[in-house]
Amino acid sequence: MYRVEVMESAHPMDDIISRANLEPTIMEHLTRASIVFVPSICDGNILAFPSGTNEFFQYCRTHSDCDVEICCNDADYCEMELCSFQIRLGKIYVKDIAVGVISGLISSYIFALLTSHEAPSTLVEQEYLTKPTVSFSIVVSDTTNSLHKEFKYEGPAEDVKEVTDNIISMWNEGKVQK
Repeated sequence: MYRVEVMESAHPMDDIISRANLEPTIMEHLTRASIVFVPSICDGNILAFPSGTNEFFQYCRTHSDCDVEICCNDADYCEMELCSFQIRLGKIYVKDIAVGVISGLISSYIFALLTSHEAPSTLVEQEYLTKPTVSFSIVVSDTTNSLHKEFKYEGPAEDVKEVTDNIISMWNEGKVQK
């Protein structure tokens, strides 16, 4: 069974943009975007994007009509690679209208990744194989930019479709209770 952690977001998108030391044209694009990929932050310092972020970013741009951007100057882009069998999508800020879009993109991207790999080698015994896991964080802002909720997931890749569907439901329920 999966678990989604829901919390108030500690860093609104405006805060991230102001700390990223971005070129003015990029800042302008980010403020208009419905979906924004942001780098990891540790102790207030902006670090790097998880390995594979650029591939998922390009996938989202190709498969969506939403304005999708990445919070980084081109020359400053770098990825941090961690050694494990986990698909890390990182932190993604979305506007209220794009919650369904990013949820669908995450589900279809994970499905495409899992179905594109060849079956495990018959030389490796099945008991040593682990199922792939996924981690991501979606920070959603309402239309007035007064409500920011962060939804974090880390768990089996096979549960991603159900997880993203539930994130949409939790966001919609939270807006009503506001």
